[in-house]
Amino acid sequence: AIHVLTTTVEAVVDGSIDMNGGDLNLTANSTTNAVTHAVPNGTPAAAADKGVGLSVALYIGTNTTTASVLDAAQIVNLDALTMSATGSHTDDTKAEAGGQGGDGGVSVGGAIAIAVVDNATRSEIGTGSDLTATGSISASATHHGLSTVLADGTALGDTAIGAALALGFVDNRA
Repeated sequence: AIHVLTTTVEAVVDGSIDMNGGDLNLTANSTTNAVTHAVPNGTPAAAADKGVGLSVALYIGTNTTTASVLDAAQIVNLDALTMSATGSHTDDTKAEAGGQGGDGGVSVGGAIAIAVVDNATRSEIGTGSDLTATGSISASATHHGLSTVLADGTALGDTAIGAALALGFVDNRA
């Protein structure tokens, strides 16, 4: 099973805005839940002699949530500025093997589960931005990330070899 997910959620000022004395609220919210499973379809059937069960699950996820005033943006006649970015991203990557050999036979089970995850949540005011406010300026970034990676290389039989490898390369940041 291969699952590639890319999301970009932005609340951005990129240019010039005259707020005429009003408030500006920039809000970006993103929630994802990615499930990537490579598993057998039920109980493995017994083979006459040799049984092999192999599974590979690969998840690649990039999720970016941003509330920002970009470089060189201009906001004039502004009272208050509130920027809020919230990202909540979960992923579950699982590979299960199911090799089963017959009587006196050999079984091999192998599973590889890999998750490569880059989640970023940010709230920022760029350099060179022309921004003057008569009220308050607030910026917040809240992030939740949870990654689960599991590999099960079970093999059943009189002579059984099972191997499993689970790798998670995860970067969650706010």
